[in-house]
Amino acid sequence: MNIAELEEQVKRLNNQIEKLEVLANKQSYETRETLQRDKEEYERRLRGLEEENEMLKKELDKIRYQRLHLIKGLEELRLRLEKASEIQQH
Repeated sequence: MNIAELEEQVKRLNNQIEKLEVLANKQSYETRETLQRDKEEYERRLRGLEEENEMLKKELDKIRYQRLHLIKGLEELRLRLEKASEIQQH
């Protein structure tokens, strides 16, 4: 192989290296872009789930309050029935 052929081969290899570097940079950029998009999507979904969780907690608190109120009402009715039953027995 003469010097001209070696120089041509080096030139081709340098050209291939440049193309591979461009491709690697492009893939790196696309990967970062995808990761950023995925992160934003994850954060958006997380916020949505946190908001839904808060709404469910509030709804649960309302239901617990209603249950407590019903239990209190049932206890009052039970006491009234006991008194009414005692009055009827006398």
